[in-house]
Parts: sequence; C-alpha cells; structure tokens
Amino acid sequence: MRPLAGTATPPTRVYSGYVLLCLLLGYTFNFLDRVVVGVLQEPLRNEFSLSDFQLGLLGGPAFAILYTVTGIPIARWADRGNRVFIVSLAIGLWSAMTAVTGLAASYLHLLLARIGVSIGEAGCSPPSQSLISDYFAPERRGTAFSIFALGVPMGNLLAAVGASWIAFNYGWRVTFGVLGVAGILLSLLIRLTVREPQRTTPPKAAGRLIPAARYLFGKPTYRFVIAGTVFAALGGFSLGQYLTSYFVRVHELNLAAAGLSVGMVTGVAAGIGTFSGGVLADRLMKRFPTAQSWLPGIGVALGVPLYLTGLFADGPRTAMIFLMVAVVCHFCYLGPMFAINQSIAPPRMRSTAVAILLLFVSLLGLALGPPILGALSDFFAGMTIPAESALRWLCLDIEAGVSCTLGSADSLRAAMMIMVAGDVAAAICFLLVGRTLLQDREEHVPV
Repeated sequence: MRPLAGTATPPTRVYSGYVLLCLLLGYTFNFLDRVVVGVLQEPLRNEFSLSDFQLGLLGGPAFAILYTVTGIPIARWADRGNRVFIVSLAIGLWSAMTAVTGLAASYLHLLLARIGVSIGEAGCSPPSQSLISDYFAPERRGTAFSIFALGVPMGNLLAAVGASWIAFNYGWRVTFGVLGVAGILLSLLIRLTVREPQRTTPPKAAGRLIPAARYLFGKPTYRFVIAGTVFAALGGFSLGQYLTSYFVRVHELNLAAAGLSVGMVTGVAAGIGTFSGGVLADRLMKRFPTAQSWLPGIGVALGVPLYLTGLFADGPRTAMIFLMVAVVCHFCYLGPMFAINQSIAPPRMRSTAVAILLLFVSLLGLALGPPILGALSDFFAGMTIPAESALRWLCLDIEAGVSCTLGSADSLRAAMMIMVAGDVAAAICFLLVGRTLLQDREEHVPV
C-alpha cells in the first residue's frame, strides 16, 4: 500500500476502511440531499400548486446544470490539490443550501436553493473516487467502489424512510433543516480526521483538460461506459424521483407508508444490488476477466420485465416486491462501472475521468429524465382515449366502448413504464464494454 503524504508509513487496512466509511457517508448525504426533493414532492406540489413537469424541473435541470458545469473544474482542482479539503468543503456548502431550501417561500426560491445544492455536490464524487484509488490496490477496488456506491441506496433509504417520517410528523421545512445541519457536522468530521494520501502520480502531471478528454474518449471502453451509464441513469433518476408519488397516487398510501415502501426499493434492494454487483464481479474476474462488463449488462436487462410487472401490480405489496427485485438487478452495474472507469484512466486523470462521466450522466440522465417523465405524465393526464384505440393500455380501468380520461395516477404509471426502456440500451452498452476492456486498461489487475 502506498504511504500517506508526508510519511513513510503506509495506511493500515483499518484506517483505509475508516477513510472509505467517511467517504461513503459523504456520498450518502450527496444522494440523500439530491433525491429528498422527490420524496417530498407531494407536499411541495400541494403547497406550491405544481405540475408534474415543474416537479421534474426541480429534481432535474435545476440540480443538474450547474452540477455539470462546475464538476469538471472541481475535478481538475482535485487532480492537483488537496482532495480531502475539497470533499469537506463541498459537503459543508451543499448541506448549508439544503437547510436554506426549507426556508423557500415560492417555486423560484426552491429552484435557486436546488441550484446552490448542485454546486456543492459537484465536489463530492470525483475527488472521493480518486482518494479511494490511492487507498486501495487495483484488485480490491471493485469491492471498495461497490461499498462507496452504497451511498446511492443508503441515501435513497434515508430519504425515503427518514425524511418522509420527519416530513409526515413535522413538515417538509423541518426535514430540509435537519438534513442540512447533519451534513455540516459530517464535513467537519472529514476535515479533521481524514488525511490526504500520497498520489501515484505527482499533481503537476495532471495535464490539460482537452488533451485528457481526447485521450479518454480515444478508448472505446470509456465511450461505452458513459453511454451505458447515461441510459441506466435516464430511467433510474426519473423513476426514483416519482416513486413516492407512484405509491401515494396509484396505491393511495400516506407519505410515511409510501416512504417505507420506497425505502425498501431504492434503499434495501438497491444496496443489495450495488454491493453484490461489485463483490461478485471481483470474484468472477479470477476466471472471467471481462466479468465487470457482462455481469452489469445481464443484470440491467433482467430488470426491465421486472420493472414493468411491478408497475402493473394491483397492490402495493406486490408492486414493492417486483420493484425490489428489479432494482437489485439494475443497480449491480454501479460498482463495476466505477471500477472500470478508474482502471482505464491514468492516475493523473482519475478525477477528470469521473467528472466527464458525471457530466454526461447529469446532462443526459438527471437533467432530462425527471422532466421528460413529468411531461409525459402531464400529457397522458390530459388525453381522452377511446376503448378501441391502440393506446388503450394506458388507461388501466377501461371498459369496452367507454372513453377514458387519464387521472394523475394512471398517467404517472404510464410515463414510468416508458422510461424503463432506457435500460435496454444500457444493457447493450455494458455488454459492448467487454469487447475492448482488456486492451484499454491502464493497470494490470491481478486475477
């Protein structure tokens, strides 16, 4: 193991594990504060009289645009500067803006507060993944990145269960305040207890952005990783934002009960899929060197029919069970794709490789997914569909010869079903990664 900066002593496994735990908590709050708007969007919709499209803008472009614009400069800074300082500063900034969200008096105020959150959150993932790469050897990174990626389901779980419970009992404004204060305390813990490790490449070797991007995009593996992750995120972000609304509108659960169901899907099930995907890929690599590619491809493909079955289910329990299995399959891609992304990037470009990946995921997945789903839901809600129409499947309770005007429940379910289609393209891209993965790796991975 490489020594820490300024010392000749390599970090112990215990300390490396502690660092990973701190970064995992930071990534958890990163997603918790990102997705909490989706969990709380029903009370937000009622208070500010918002349409589904406006909710989609709040969870998508309002967050994604500046998150994307600031992500690459911050990543370039992380390739040269103190990554621990950057991570702690970022957590403190977005947590403060999360608290400010609870003071919003209008839809415009909500949008501005979400933009502030996005600027801070751009400083989390690239330097965190770069730190993990310096604390863990290549043969252990698949597992390490899967543990780090658990921040996604853990954040979703805390948002769905914890935030919904607080909002149900004390209101949505208190919820944002509690999350903001907790995040600020975490930022102080990381700044005071985590040390910057020695880099495998001197900071001055980071190079310029355009040559780095040209080098990375010259690798087919990198292009397919980006494409597959974008398609997976398109459906994942949009369904994730509206899943609480789905259980409230379609299955008529209250906010706390809906939050518990969503927590089981986006928290427990996503956690199982995320962790098992990385661990299983690491083990399979001993016999199948491209397992990091085809395992996510198969998993994401299997999730599509399971998603559709869950969305069509009559009762909330059946829906939750099928959606949980679908999410386990879907989220097995996170750890392996993070690991592949780092293995094909030179050490001096690791943060940049993550930032470019997140740029495309944010602009094409997060920024577009929720508003597209919201616009589809609003569109279907205004449609009148005759029984003989080819689109009659959109109206689930239609009877022969009777026209049906879709309500917000069925229109939302129909829009969610359409967004699932992106996973088919994601699966194809992940499978194509395996064709060039071995030749594009920058590091030898022991098998």
